[in-house]
Amino acid sequence: MPGKHKVSYAGLELEVEPIPEERGIYFTDESPEFILKIHNTLNKRIKSSGQGAIIWFYGFGSGSPEAMTYGPPITFDVEPKGTIERKIGNKLLGYQGNGTIGILTARQKDVIQSENDQERILKLPPMGRNYETLYTFTVMEREFYRKIYEYPTKLAKIMTILTILIAIFTAISLYQLSQ
Repeated sequence: MPGKHKVSYAGLELEVEPIPEERGIYFTDESPEFILKIHNTLNKRIKSSGQGAIIWFYGFGSGSPEAMTYGPPITFDVEPKGTIERKIGNKLLGYQGNGTIGILTARQKDVIQSENDQERILKLPPMGRNYETLYTFTVMEREFYRKIYEYPTKLAKIMTILTILIAIFTAISLYQLSQ
């Protein structure tokens, strides 16, 4: 099962929804897409600097992400208490294991510029290992998935049918011998 939660960052509340539906497993040859929902929790406009202000990433590894694939910076302008959506993803899931979608973060004083009281401008956070996780999922190679999950399931079904047929054949044979 995928895991997801909302993240509060610099006056924004962020969450990720998969397109078209939620899945627990993705494959290494896929480039899935997601919707990043950006909600302004403040009573002032929040917008990104000209370079953008949110950097999303796919992270891969067991435990904390060991490999990260970054998307382009996201630009936005959100009215007070407003919500906007941006499509993210569409990058190859190149590693098998645990996958995450997250955003890079920094201390508020390092990303917020305030030119007036009615708006907040967010700068790009510095590249680094400070991040928040929005969504988690499993990434597998297709053939590995087939061998580990699909083939044993098919084999179990075949074995069940064979067991039932042997039981029926044995019961018929015993009945005929008793006659």
